[in-house]
Amino acid sequence: MNQRSLVAFILSLLGGLWMLASSRMMYGGFGHMPVNSRGWGAHHMMWGRGMMGGFGLWWPWFGVLAGAIVIVCAIVFYFAPQYRRSLGVTILVTSILNLFLGMGGLLASALGIAGGIVALTPKATSQE
Repeated sequence: MNQRSLVAFILSLLGGLWMLASSRMMYGGFGHMPVNSRGWGAHHMMWGRGMMGGFGLWWPWFGVLAGAIVIVCAIVFYFAPQYRRSLGVTILVTSILNLFLGMGGLLASALGIAGGIVALTPKATSQE
């Protein structure tokens, strides 16, 4: 495994893990905000139903799905770098979809997009 493949693996893995973690936080899986006497905090954007209210209930689940896909693709890429093109496209498309459809966060998607781009760049050939 060359250094470029290792960078693509690390970026993709970190992006996928971040997608999983942030989508769980947005759905409220790690705990809930305390509610004060006026009721504020019960449906806060980070811990309630998300920024889309009742309609956006499934968006955090897309982040979980996208994170799992990116993690699996990163692990397969680590063990089978000969499939870098198809795995890089899968990581890239999934991360872009998570950016627009999921609630996985900008940084998580940016890490996945960067990992997919690095996986898709051809290996540098030495000119001898």
